[in-house]
Amino acid sequence: KIIEINLISVKILNFDKTIVTIPTYSLISEGFMNRQEMLNSDLRRIKQVIRIDPESIKHIGLAELERLQQIKLLEGYIGKKINELNQKGDSENEFASLNDQYATNLGLFRKYMLKYIEKNPMIFNIKNKTNKSRRNRQNIIDGKEGEILVRIIEGTKEGVGLEIYCFSNSSDWRTYEYLIAKLLEHMYATAHHFDLKVNC
Repeated sequence: KIIEINLISVKILNFDKTIVTIPTYSLISEGFMNRQEMLNSDLRRIKQVIRIDPESIKHIGLAELERLQQIKLLEGYIGKKINELNQKGDSENEFASLNDQYATNLGLFRKYMLKYIEKNPMIFNIKNKTNKSRRNRQNIIDGKEGEILVRIIEGTKEGVGLEIYCFSNSSDWRTYEYLIAKLLEHMYATAHHFDLKVNC
């Protein structure tokens, strides 16, 4: 928070109650982050990436789909995939996964994480918001705000990037950090169920 401003300097109160003094000119010549909208809306953006070993990404067949169908969040989605494979026949042809729309373990993991995040009560889900929250947060919810995404981003030498993009239901710093830790811990802990290797 800016607590004092004059022609020469600006005093800023940080979240940890320390005070910083900067030249007034810096507010014009350099970029700064304004968190007022975040505080007003009580939302805070989460944008976190984990890296997946590309060699662990693979197509999966009928037997593997049936095993993963035991995951409740994926039950309906995998059921449709199994029906598609049953109609085409689970061919033993080595190129079957290229000829047909087979699922990949990374695609299923993305779908699982999306469902997991949507069900988390600490995440702001634009689909489930009440009329009261719609009125209070209308100033920030336009386009991307309120969206929940689990997407693949550009790969690096550390691996394929899997990014989660969503908004927390609270802008409180401790709640926000706890939520990020919880989401990342869950991603690291569940990736191996999909035969994916996370690069640290």
